[in-house]
Amino acid sequence: IAVGSSPTSIAMHPNGRFAVVTNRFSNFASVIDVVHDRVASEVEIPFYTIDVVFHPQGHRAYFTNRWKDSVLRWDVVADDAFEVTATNYDGVALDRPSGIAVGNNPRDLTLSPSGHTLYVGSVTSLSLSIIDTTSERETRRVVLGSPPGDVLAVGDRVFVTHTGRGTHHPPDE
Repeated sequence: IAVGSSPTSIAMHPNGRFAVVTNRFSNFASVIDVVHDRVASEVEIPFYTIDVVFHPQGHRAYFTNRWKDSVLRWDVVADDAFEVTATNYDGVALDRPSGIAVGNNPRDLTLSPSGHTLYVGSVTSLSLSIIDTTSERETRRVVLGSPPGDVLAVGDRVFVTHTGRGTHHPPDE
């Protein structure tokens, strides 16, 4: 299935019918209908959108964007078709900040099982942003001391891989 330039991440909608692919060098994300193995739509989103995760109930999708240093959001309705009904960057000029501000160069993200908390690893800020999804505000930023890799929320815990030793960052002891 052909998608945009430099596909970077994929997430399955909880209904199992649609997947969203981020295309780092395209100004759109590809929505894949996995039942019919085809691109169902291309939804406009700023360049350098990297990762995507769906809210457990499926009504929202969150994206990291390294150009905007932010988290972008789609409000979604997905039944027989996939529709983005609103975004947190609607009407914002491309040269203006948009979305939920986080550390520099956000890459990986995950949601808590309840969907109330979003965790975002920012590579050049060497940090983890913690976002309340109801208020859409960063509530805390944890300094990691080295670039974060992947982020995973399990129960009431969050796990973050990071480069650590050997990268001229402080040891992780």
